[in-house]
Amino acid sequence: MPLVKCPECGKEISDQAPACIHCGYPINTDKSGDSPADELNAPDVTPGTEFFSVCESCGSFLFTTKSRIENTTKQSGYPTCGKCGGKIKLLARKEKWMKMESADKESIVREEMERVRNGPEFNWEMASRWGNNLRPDLDVQGYCPKCAKYYPKSDALKKGIDRCEFCGTKIRYSDILTPDFTDMYNEYLEQSGGLPSTEQNVADFIRKTFLENDEMFSEETCNQRLHPGQYQNARGNQSQMPSCPNCGSGQIQKISSGGGFLGLFSRKGKKQWRCGHCGFEW
Repeated sequence: MPLVKCPECGKEISDQAPACIHCGYPINTDKSGDSPADELNAPDVTPGTEFFSVCESCGSFLFTTKSRIENTTKQSGYPTCGKCGGKIKLLARKEKWMKMESADKESIVREEMERVRNGPEFNWEMASRWGNNLRPDLDVQGYCPKCAKYYPKSDALKKGIDRCEFCGTKIRYSDILTPDFTDMYNEYLEQSGGLPSTEQNVADFIRKTFLENDEMFSEETCNQRLHPGQYQNARGNQSQMPSCPNCGSGQIQKISSGGGFLGLFSRKGKKQWRCGHCGFEW
């Protein structure tokens, strides 16, 4: 990425940096000539407009609304972090930040992390408490393409999984941030007559939004996940087909004894069931 010289100290920095990492001099990154702070008063900015920012105290990156920026500035003299209450620095309007190239964003984040950690307001205790969460601009909405289970990326990372916990299918991620997905889902509920938020409605929304005509989606598997009791009762299998004691899946099958010599002396001779999900036998 191109480097430019800071007009204040003369040292080289990224041309996308909002401020010099060496001396803190503000660098104009907006093609229109407006800094993030100047954009607060732009005609199209509403109280809910968000700005990508960094906390000088805990090092968290977060989206902060205009209303919070203005309200906390009136109270404290500066905009504050929604996590630890420390002072924040505005980096870019959310819409602009999300349209930037990934390499440019990562470069700015690295420079800001270095600046903040070497700054006088940085607090390691606060950082260990608040600064380890997934960056909000990376917390995209995910889902299982087979059973339509909802997976925000932050939740999947905390659990250390990359596959659906129910059916084992690899989680698929969209480019929609989790809060934006929530707004879309709430709008869908309202447009559908004020439906309540349920697992069934979440699955229906994911199916209609992302999995329409997707061959990987399985109505049967989705129903197994959402209505396991009803699904088994409809087939008369509830008493004969228990769930897997290892993973809880209902995708099990009876193991044939095989009879004769192998049936009597094989290691599987006394095992009756095999789980089609995790392979466990009992």
